[in-house]
Amino acid sequence: ILNELNSLNYSIDNDGSLILASPSMNNRHIDMSKHKLILQLLYKYIKFNLYLKYDMKKTRILIPNKDYFWSSSLIEKTSSHLINKLIIVINDPHNKAGVFSKSNLLFDNINNGCIFPLIEFTENKNFPLILLNPKKKIDEYLDNFWKIYIKNQLKYLHNIIFIAQGMSSIPLIKLLKNNKRDFEENITKIILINSKHKKYYQILDEDLRKEFMNKCTNYILSNEPFGHLISSNTNSLE
Repeated sequence: ILNELNSLNYSIDNDGSLILASPSMNNRHIDMSKHKLILQLLYKYIKFNLYLKYDMKKTRILIPNKDYFWSSSLIEKTSSHLINKLIIVINDPHNKAGVFSKSNLLFDNINNGCIFPLIEFTENKNFPLILLNPKKKIDEYLDNFWKIYIKNQLKYLHNIIFIAQGMSSIPLIKLLKNNKRDFEENITKIILINSKHKKYYQILDEDLRKEFMNKCTNYILSNEPFGHLISSNTNSLE
């Protein structure tokens, strides 16, 4: 993968962990076949790193369902009753596992376009991480994940942070609506990236809307490291 990326004018650092450079930077829209090929290689590179570098485990939501999620090695190594905090990332259903921004992957820096910096942060803080990667029926996917893997752990888990990207914020709001007590008692923070929820969060009742406003921070993707902070007020989100 790294050799092929090098042949397409991407530069790789000595550790093979950072991809820099910009194909056709001055004219992004001409060589789309080249961009598509590079994206495919970047997806493979990210997926291999999830397995190899970060030792994340792939778990099926429901067997034999093809939907799955990724969990950090910390979750596998620690008894469930010792995990009292958790970060849950919900990928946009249009993106591959671990990818936040196709544009940043192509034209900026892989660390600005994928989940690697967040994994490194959580590992340094001993903060277990789950990466959800829904494809279809995202409402059902999220509901099954919550019921099967989280619900019975809530007596231990009192610090859950959700990071939702793009369209995934809408099924997250449905999940919060249907699990009001869990939202109030166990979920401490919600971070939205390029969210599409602006009007949809009105389905929450008045108490939950206040809870949502207090716990929610919105970002948009940009050329800055983790995105540009817009506001903690959902009404400001464009």
